[in-house]
Amino acid sequence: MHELELNLAADYIDQSIFKDNYIFHSRSHNRENKYLAVVPRPMTYLGVEHLKLLEFPEHYFGGQILERNVTDFSPLIERKPSATFFRNDQKMTYKQLMTLLSQAFGESNSDLHTRPYPSGGGMYSGQVILYAKAIDGLDKGSYHFLPKSHKLERLNAKSEEVIEKHLFLGANEKFLDYSFFILYSIMPVFTIAKYGMRGYRLSCIEIGSMYQALIMKSEKMGLRSRVWGGFNDEQLSLTLGVDPRVVWPVVCHLVGWENKE
Repeated sequence: MHELELNLAADYIDQSIFKDNYIFHSRSHNRENKYLAVVPRPMTYLGVEHLKLLEFPEHYFGGQILERNVTDFSPLIERKPSATFFRNDQKMTYKQLMTLLSQAFGESNSDLHTRPYPSGGGMYSGQVILYAKAIDGLDKGSYHFLPKSHKLERLNAKSEEVIEKHLFLGANEKFLDYSFFILYSIMPVFTIAKYGMRGYRLSCIEIGSMYQALIMKSEKMGLRSRVWGGFNDEQLSLTLGVDPRVVWPVVCHLVGWENKE
């Protein structure tokens, strides 16, 4: 991670803004040690029945409601519901994985250097930290996807048992048969160096675009996925071989073969 670009941005960043952003970001972390947790679990005192009332809302702001003038209002791209479990009777191949990663995150060969998702100021602070669990032709372990060269960088990961201990806060047997998961992380030093406090927001927006790109591409391959927030942020980063002080964890994304319904 000792790159010229990173050092350049770090030398000229407003350290007070960077520190404020880091404190704000880390307050959302799940931490095993309750004495280190900023917000101890449970995160809410709302019961399950109350939480259900908050799902899939449509908010009215008090303005005039116009009549609908379309008959076909199905979305152009239809996203499937999030996975409720994964199958374990099929393995993804290394070639399938790399095709998927390149289609979702890879940079084009044109002079425009475009990727399938936008990034504020072209900073592209979002990072794809991948854990391969059941990929035929690829050793089990953690990898960093390089979007310009469309290659994987092998990281120093802990054992599967340790990783899944921090991936799942509780018992989640129905999700254990994922093919791989991604820990989307940001390197906000770039966006903050350019945009100040607003740069952090742009980095988080980028992550949302990234997992949406993967959802769209993976479903075309018959895969199903689930965006996952129930993990221990710093511990999972460390077990995957990433320094969470430099590469800030945001959210996980479990991907596997479509469940039979």
